[in-house]
Amino acid sequence: MDASSHPSLTYLKSHFELEDSILDQILLLEDEYKNHYELHTKELKKQEFWVNRMVILTERLHKVENSDIYCEYLSHEFANLPNELIREYGIKLGNLRSSICRLMVSIHNLKKTCLKFEELCSRLDMSVQSPLITGDEFHKPLGYFMEFLPNLFKYFHARTLKLKCCAHLLDPEEFECLGNYMELVKRNDDFEHYFRKGMVYCNCFSREKLQCK
Repeated sequence: MDASSHPSLTYLKSHFELEDSILDQILLLEDEYKNHYELHTKELKKQEFWVNRMVILTERLHKVENSDIYCEYLSHEFANLPNELIREYGIKLGNLRSSICRLMVSIHNLKKTCLKFEELCSRLDMSVQSPLITGDEFHKPLGYFMEFLPNLFKYFHARTLKLKCCAHLLDPEEFECLGNYMELVKRNDDFEHYFRKGMVYCNCFSREKLQCK
């Protein structure tokens, strides 16, 4: 009997085709999130190096501007030092902003894939007791990813926006903003564990080996 001649079979065929598309999207997001996390970790490590240098430059600038030598202009060498410190500070700040831009580009690409996943899920009949929807001891249920993936995007997006906003407040004569920025770029081992454990749908689900599909 042709599936098209039986409404229920046609419905199920359409349903499982949609599930296949959703599963493909989960696998795609798994790859994209892992790539973004690697970029995120790499960029924050570089940013931490630059901010540490900016702290040193700010300390030196503060010492020079409050020294008797600088205040009395007794040395041409010391008189030019603040400008040299500020110039290097500006270079490091430019590096920070370029790094943030790279993260924002990656975030933008993630958003498109996440929206596609959410759009597909919105069309799915969640009352169907299929393996993808209910999950089992080896596979997380679809509902888990419908909550986890958007929340993960919100985390990365919010953190990158905080970096962007904080970078705009950085000033070579201010220590407080640098301290706030340092807190933002610190490694978060708890989040890494949460990400590594939560992002994997199933070990047998990979692009080379889709044996559970």
